Amino acid sequence: MALLTDKFLFMHIPKTGGSYIRKLFELLYIKGEEKNNHHSCFPELLNDISINDLADKTIICFIRHPLTWYQSRWAFRLSHPCGWRGNSLDFNCGSNDFNLFVNNCIDYVGSGKGWASFKMTRFIDGIPSGLKSIIGKQENLHNDLISALIRCGSIISETDLPLSPKLNMSLNDQKPAHIIAKYDQNTYKRVLKADGEFIEKYYKDTIIDHNVLF
Repeated sequence: MALLTDKFLFMHIPKTGGSYIRKLFELLYIKGEEKNNHHSCFPELLNDISINDLADKTIICFIRHPLTWYQSRWAFRLSHPCGWRGNSLDFNCGSNDFNLFVNNCIDYVGSGKGWASFKMTRFIDGIPSGLKSIIGKQENLHNDLISALIRCGSIISETDLPLSPKLNMSLNDQKPAHIIAKYDQNTYKRVLKADGEFIEKYYKDTIIDHNVLF
């Protein structure tokens, strides 16, 4: 669900550090009201929230580079007790072969578009331009969250934000996602093309450690 507080609305985009963020909210005693479903995008939230409710609030969400998003999603489902019995993406794209999973995701969206950017864009593009919003990056999660909470007035300084262990990490045999999910060259190039517009817009100047990809 999205969390509506007196200062901000937090939208939880899957596999972008949301569980860690929510734990920090608990440690900071930041409380609010849960709205709609767990991973609701902005248009869906309007069934439960009015635009007027957000006039004096900041909308906060986090994104992630598509290349590592696919790795995390695949490893999460591979290690999940329910396996590939999740949402429609899992039913249609699930595979114990990482590269097949990624290619299935791109084929599933159609028109050569990538699922990772398609999913995250649904959250971001639905936010009206007249509302205050902050888009942080999972790759700089702690610092971006500090900045967001200071800007919306929930904390005064970075010293107010305690450290918390990472939560809900995508592990398989206790190994991080990037250790077990490796791209072949063709799939890697296909992601760069399919999710290219999103990468160009939000990650143009971001250096990716290719050791976590291949």
